[in-house]
This record gives sequence, structure tokens and C-alpha cells, in this order.
Amino acid sequence: MLAIRSALLILLIMLVATTAAFGCGDDGEQPEAEGESTEEAATPDERLDPYDTGGQTPEGIVFEYLSAIEDENWDRAHALQTEEGRPDLEVYRAQRSSSEERLQEFSIGERRVLSTATAQVLVSTTLAWGAGEATKSEEWWTVTKEHGYWRIPMDPVR
Repeated sequence: MLAIRSALLILLIMLVATTAAFGCGDDGEQPEAEGESTEEAATPDERLDPYDTGGQTPEGIVFEYLSAIEDENWDRAHALQTEEGRPDLEVYRAQRSSSEERLQEFSIGERRVLSTATAQVLVSTTLAWGAGEATKSEEWWTVTKEHGYWRIPMDPVR
């Protein structure tokens, strides 16, 4: 199961993280959580503090994570992901290093803090492999707090 989750992460970051593959509708909107409407699920609460224990914001962690991916700093990228479902560091390094796909560029948009432990960040990425390239524009990435620090889940596009 861990290998499957790891493979999905690699596809998510290094290939094209299609919104349809991870539960988003064709219109790019977030799916409805059970028992609540999409608007309620994605409504930011401006009163919530966006900073974690280390003084980072959700968009700061996403920027740091994508910078690590872009620079192929697998140790740092691994450390910025949630522990749940994350492979051990050696497996993570081997999977990432053997992939032909590379993150070419990215941009970070707005954030919305949904709760004390959950936020979303608008992300656009351009991925390249061989002669191919794909751009995913304006996907909402979920960021969660783990041990007081913002971290990137294994499947951030939800």
C-alpha cells in the first residue's frame, strides 16, 4: 500500500496532477465534503492565524516544498510532507531520482485557512519529461498541520 501511495505522489508532482484523478470536478472546483456544500468547505476564516509553530504560512511551506522538488533536494521535500503514508527517506530518494519527469516552474497564489489544522493554497505547475511538457493552472492544494507545523500531504490536490 505504501508503494502505491508513493507512486501516486510521484505521478502527482512529477507528471500531470490531473484534477479529475484526485476527486476535483471538471470545472476545477473542490468536491463537496459529506454533509456540507462546496462553499462551506472552502470558506476561509480570516480570524484564524495562518502561522505555524515555526512561523511559516501554508503558502510558505508549499513554496519551500516545490523549491525543493525543483532543485531535486529530496531530503528537504521528504521532510516537508506529512508522515502519514510517506515512504522512508531512502525509498523516497530512489523513486524521485529515477523519475524522468521534472518540475520546470511553479507559482503560488492565494491561500485560504479553513481551520486551525487545514489550509488550501492555489498552485500552478509546469512539468516536463523527455519532449513533453504540461502545465496545471490554479489547483487548490491542501496543507495540514502536523505536530504544529504546516506539511504537504501525500495527495495535496483534493
